[in-house]
Amino acid sequence: MQTRKIVLLVAAIAALFAGASRQLLAATLYWDGTGTVWGPPPTWGPSAWSTSSSATTPNPAATPGASDVATFNISTLNTSQTVDLWTNYSVLGLVFDNTASTLIRPFGPGANSLTIGTSGINVNAAAGPVTLSPNVLYVSASQTWTNNSANKVTVNSYVDLSNGSLGGLGRILTLDGSGDFSIAGSINASSKLIKNGAGTLTLNGANDNVGLTLVANAGTVILDKPSVATPGLFTEIHAIGAGLTVAGASVKLAGTGGDQIYQSAIVDIQSGAFDTNGRSEGFRELKLAGNGFGATGAILNSAAGTTSQLTINGPVTFTGDTTLGGAGDLNIFTNGGFTGAGSFNITKVGSGFVSVPSGPYKSVHVKAGTLSIGGNTFAAASGTVTVDAGAGFKTGSMTTARTFIVDGKLEVHLGQTLQLTNGFLTNNGVQTGALAVNNGSIVKGSGSFDVVTVRDGGTFAPGNSPGAATVKTLSFQSVATTGGPTLAIELGGTAPGTDYDQLHVTGALNANGTLNVSLVGGFSPSIGDTFDILDFGTLTGTFSSLQLPTLATGMWNTSQLYTNGILAVVPEPHTTSLCLLALFFAAQFRRGST
Repeated sequence: MQTRKIVLLVAAIAALFAGASRQLLAATLYWDGTGTVWGPPPTWGPSAWSTSSSATTPNPAATPGASDVATFNISTLNTSQTVDLWTNYSVLGLVFDNTASTLIRPFGPGANSLTIGTSGINVNAAAGPVTLSPNVLYVSASQTWTNNSANKVTVNSYVDLSNGSLGGLGRILTLDGSGDFSIAGSINASSKLIKNGAGTLTLNGANDNVGLTLVANAGTVILDKPSVATPGLFTEIHAIGAGLTVAGASVKLAGTGGDQIYQSAIVDIQSGAFDTNGRSEGFRELKLAGNGFGATGAILNSAAGTTSQLTINGPVTFTGDTTLGGAGDLNIFTNGGFTGAGSFNITKVGSGFVSVPSGPYKSVHVKAGTLSIGGNTFAAASGTVTVDAGAGFKTGSMTTARTFIVDGKLEVHLGQTLQLTNGFLTNNGVQTGALAVNNGSIVKGSGSFDVVTVRDGGTFAPGNSPGAATVKTLSFQSVATTGGPTLAIELGGTAPGTDYDQLHVTGALNANGTLNVSLVGGFSPSIGDTFDILDFGTLTGTFSSLQLPTLATGMWNTSQLYTNGILAVVPEPHTTSLCLLALFFAAQFRRGST
């Protein structure tokens, strides 16, 4: 037993010694430029590496190994360098200080790969452009590549995050720093790339990132593959193969072919922005939230004069309040319907047109451009639709109890009808298409209306206490004996359109139901006052009920209501008779006294 303990102790001491030895052997080696080959065959002479960063003469050192950091260059060497890989090499990490360009490329007869360890890659602020072109860049452990220079790091290699293990779990590669990266080679399956830092990452080159998941936390990501429009076996080229999470970065589509993202991928926009940039794209699922940068849109098409289409094969899920924007047009289609709790709001900014699937959005605010939403799911939800001046909201046939506040344009698709039931619409802009004002609904405002039908229990009230409204065609329709449609007119003075409501019907007016006239602002009409409340091209029918306010003096005269649309205040008949009788007796009195 004692012998076994001694053996175990010796083994433990040996292991510790071996680890310590490896740490002692780890070194930082500096490229001194005395040759061009990373590790030349012995017959080629000394290596091009030095042990001192300030070496002024060749300081031969062994070729960097898996425990060493390779640094470019020695401080006295700042010229463009080309480093040839004769065979396969491994390093703990790479550091670039060379103020000129550095190119690492394959040269020898072997695979010419380079394996990078846990220290990753660091490109310091003063460094020049760096190009990495080994046939394969193996990432042996999860690590970070940082570029803080004003120049780009270009990777032309196949990047293997599984380190050659077929089906193995992928490493996580994080790109950081203020500088830019361009990865033109493919990134292998089951891999994850994290984009941090303010720099730009461009995924380009004619190679498919078949299993890549990208998490874009900061900076800009450009998906710039020459993708193909007609997918086929071994012909598809994607920048994103598995999934894309936008969590603070700006991700922009570029390239050609409309297939930057694989059709089975999931795109989750949590914050930041996803810019279609005039391209069309399709994938499996879209999750969407956020306002974008400066509230310019979490999803947008920035390319004015273009139309992008996103085709979602599965569901679209709004996970939070969302802003849609862009100067270009964007259509979002889904084959999997809408999912979400319906407690989220949509804001539309930017001059472009955007259409989204029907969903139980809470409130909608169109600040600029045009937003199109329709369908029963949207209609059934509660919430206000606000359309600012100069903006537009477009919808189709639906029955809804929503509130609409329109200072811009409310457009109903041709041949379809917006049915308000227990809803409310204030239109101080433009309404086009067919509008039905049903039971419990009120429509008011000083804007223009197109084709309006007011049914039983509905109210049309021109103006904004008071004001004037213009309607192309207005029909009051009733099938009930009580509770029919209502035209509500407010009188607050004698100036038309400013003191009292006016309704201008440029085409046909069909009168029915109730005309309800009320006094506002303490106004009391006087004898001789006239109110031109109705103008029409043609008139059919009459109001079955005239509800006119009580007058302090005089009475209402409605004789011109159906000819000129005028209500007048005239003396009451008995008052006129008394005046005439008094004049008669006065005349008789004067005659008798002569």
